[in-house]
Amino acid sequence: MWHNFKLLLKDNLGHNDAVLHLVFGLILYAVLALLLKRPLFAFLGLAAVQVINEVIDLYEDRSGSGISGSIEDCVWTLGLPLLVSAMWLAGRRRSRPS
Repeated sequence: MWHNFKLLLKDNLGHNDAVLHLVFGLILYAVLALLLKRPLFAFLGLAAVQVINEVIDLYEDRSGSGISGSIEDCVWTLGLPLLVSAMWLAGRRRSRPS
């Protein structure tokens, strides 16, 4: 069922999997960061959602992409939010007085 919903979304939006993972990952990360007020917690929440998504994908496995496809999806989904979280942490450390 989840896979069919994602295929419907992909077909109606006209983008490939990588673009959808990037866009939805950034949207979910931004929403979580606003709600939680902590980019690191937002990243961890996004990572949990992504892992659940990939477990469901592997269980349904209609595309046949297997583990390599899951790793690629995780990189697209988590790459930019990880960079933003790292920059936030670096900025916090730098702004603290010694």
